[in-house]
Amino acid sequence: MRKTILVALGLAVCSAASAQGADHAVNVTNTGKIPVIALTTSDPGKNDWGADLLGTRTIGPGKTITVQVKGGACQVDVQAVLDDGGTVEKTGVEICAADASVSL
Repeated sequence: MRKTILVALGLAVCSAASAQGADHAVNVTNTGKIPVIALTTSDPGKNDWGADLLGTRTIGPGKTITVQVKGGACQVDVQAVLDDGGTVEKTGVEICAADASVSL
């Protein structure tokens, strides 16, 4: 019985670790009226924004696209740069779930 519990605990720890190290598909919806021209992430509370996840793409008003967030933690802050120069931020976005999404 004790070996079974230890094996199950070990599998749970390995699953959590691999979820944190994997790439995560995240559906991003623009709920505003201005196109999103850049999208970046940061570890929660760090304001250390990474590379633009959109590349040459944009997210038009009312549109949803899927982006790949590389490795890192299961929670990130997300920053969208709008076509008019404004920004929108969402904090503590969960990205490890199979149906991860964020609306901006």
